[in-house]
Amino acid sequence: MNKRKPTKEGVVFGMNSNIAPNVSCEVVLGLPRRVALLYVLLFTVAITAYLLLWPDAPIIAADSPGYMEVAQDLEDFHIDQLHGRTPGYPLLLLLTGSSHTPTRTLFIVSLLLHFASIWLLASTLYLCGLKEKYLILFGLWLLLPLYVERAGYVLTENLCQFTLVLGCVGLIFWVIHRKIGWVLVSSIAIAYSGLIRPTYQILVLAVILWLLLVPMFSNIKRREVVKAGVVLISWSALLVGGYALMNYLKFGYFGVTHYLGFHLTTRTIRYIEKLPDQYAVVRDILIKHRDAHLIRPHSSHTGYMSIWSAIPELKQATGLSEPQLSRYLLHINLLLIRKAPLHYLHEVFWALSTYCFPSVTELASMNSWTIQLIWVIVHFFTLSIFIAITIGLLGVFFYIICRRFLSLSQSFATQEVKSISMSILSFLLSGTVVIYTALVSCLIEEGEPRVRTPTDALLVFMIFVGAYMWFFLLYHPSVVIGVKKPTNLTLETETG
Repeated sequence: MNKRKPTKEGVVFGMNSNIAPNVSCEVVLGLPRRVALLYVLLFTVAITAYLLLWPDAPIIAADSPGYMEVAQDLEDFHIDQLHGRTPGYPLLLLLTGSSHTPTRTLFIVSLLLHFASIWLLASTLYLCGLKEKYLILFGLWLLLPLYVERAGYVLTENLCQFTLVLGCVGLIFWVIHRKIGWVLVSSIAIAYSGLIRPTYQILVLAVILWLLLVPMFSNIKRREVVKAGVVLISWSALLVGGYALMNYLKFGYFGVTHYLGFHLTTRTIRYIEKLPDQYAVVRDILIKHRDAHLIRPHSSHTGYMSIWSAIPELKQATGLSEPQLSRYLLHINLLLIRKAPLHYLHEVFWALSTYCFPSVTELASMNSWTIQLIWVIVHFFTLSIFIAITIGLLGVFFYIICRRFLSLSQSFATQEVKSISMSILSFLLSGTVVIYTALVSCLIEEGEPRVRTPTDALLVFMIFVGAYMWFFLLYHPSVVIGVKKPTNLTLETETG
C-alpha cells in the first residue's frame, strides 16, 4: 500500500521549495514529464496545422508598413531618421528576413513565441498547485485560432505577448526561487515591451506597485523587494530611457515615439468644437476631416482615425514638423480634457466597452460566419468567467489585506496561507498587466480590441489560477476567517 503523509490542505507548496511538494514525478522545464511530452506533441500538431490552414501568413496589415520601414532603416544597425514606430518589433522583422517582404520564417518564429508563452504560464500554474489535467486544458485553450491568429500578422501583438508573459513569470519565479537572475530576466522583458509597444514604456511603475504587496504574501524581506525594484527600474531606464535619449541627441526629440499627441486626439475629436477661437485654424481642419471621415464608405464612422488624414494639412497650416505638431496637439488635447472632463470620460468608457469585444479576423474565422460566431461565444464566455472570478477574489483579497494591516488574525503564519500565497501573487501580477493595458489603451487611444490581445494569454491564466484559489478557499475557509481547523479535517490527496 502506498502511504503518504497527509497534509492540512491537500495541495501544499513551500515558498522556499523549487517545486510544489505534491510533485513526485520528473519535471521537464517546469512541467511534469507527461505534460511536457504532450505539450511538445500538441505544439508539433499545431504548427503543422496552422502552416497548412494559413498559407498566406504572415499577412500585412494597415500598420505593418510602418514597422517594415523601421526594419529597413535598421539594416545597417543604425537609425537614420526619427520614427513613430519603436524598434522592438522591427528587430524581429530584420532577424527573420522580413524587412521588405514578410517571410514564412517570421510566421514560424511567431508561432514558437506563442507556444513558449503557453509553456511559461503552464509551468507557473504547476507551481501554484494545479493538477496535470488542468495544465493540458490550459494548453489546448490557448492553442485555439482565436488566440493564435496574431502570430499570422506582421504586427507587434504576438511578440509583445511573449515579453509580457516572460516578465510576469520571471518575477513569480523570483518569489519562489529567490534568485536575482529571475528579476534580471523579468526586467529586460518588461523594458523591451516598451520598445515593442510604447503603451508599456511605464509598465515598470505598475509592477513596482505589485512588488509592494510581495512581503504581505511571502516571507521575502523588504530589502530584497527594494533590490528587485531597483533592478526593474534600472533596465527600463537603460532600454526605454536610452532609446528616448538617443532620439533627443540625434533628432532633437526626447521620447520613444512622437505619436502621443495624435493618439490622444482620438479621445477629443468628437468635441473638438469646444476649442477656443485662438486655435481656430487647427480646430476647423480637424472638424473638416472628422466630418468627412464620418460619412466615408468602409470607415469606422466614428471620426477617431480622421487625425491621420488631417496631419499633412495641419503641418502645412502650422508650419510645424510632425513631432512638433504632435506636441502642439498634446497641449490642445489636455486643454480640451480640462475644459470638458465629462466628455473625455464618456469617450474613455466608450473605448472600454469596445476594448472588451473579440478581435477575430479572417485568419481565425476563415471567412466563415459560423466559425466567427463560435470564437465570439468563446471570447465572451472567457470574459464572463474572468469577471466573475475576479470580482469574487478581489473581495477576498481586500478582506485578507485589511485583517493583515489591522492584525486581527494570526492566519498569515499558517500553512494554509503559505500554500495559496503564490497563487495570489501570480493572480495580482497578471491582473496588474491586464488592467494597466486596458487603462492606457482607453485613456489615450480608441480602445481597439486588437491592442488587448497581448494580454489575452494572461487573462486565461488568471481564470485558471483564480478558479484554483476559489475552490481552495471553499474547502479551506480558515485561510480567510483566521480560524484554525480541527486536526481531524486534514485531507489526503493523490499526486496529479
